[in-house]
Amino acid sequence: MVEGRRKLYAPQRRSTVANPTTNVTQRKRNTGPALSQQVKGMIGEGNQAYVDGERSDAIRIMQEVIRIEPKAISAWAVLANCQDEMGLPDKALQLRIMVAHLKHDPEQWYELAQQSR
Repeated sequence: MVEGRRKLYAPQRRSTVANPTTNVTQRKRNTGPALSQQVKGMIGEGNQAYVDGERSDAIRIMQEVIRIEPKAISAWAVLANCQDEMGLPDKALQLRIMVAHLKHDPEQWYELAQQSR
């Protein structure tokens, strides 16, 4: 490498998987770490509370999920939705940034950058 020049790196490519039944290549979803049955159950409770419009319960449950498993992507996403619905778009944006960080999703990072302007 010539002195004074920086080496440019290409962005990482997403994992792809060939679907044998349709012969189509699909992107692999980054869903986070394997979750315990306890955490899965709590996420289910939090999702149900969110669907039922019980935001305070959904927030409390999802915060507990994150305390137990900080890489539980769905808990961060539900918290972001709750904050949005409560009229706190800046807090929701911060939470969505955490989701993008955990997912390693460049498209989501781009969307969040556009929202933050």
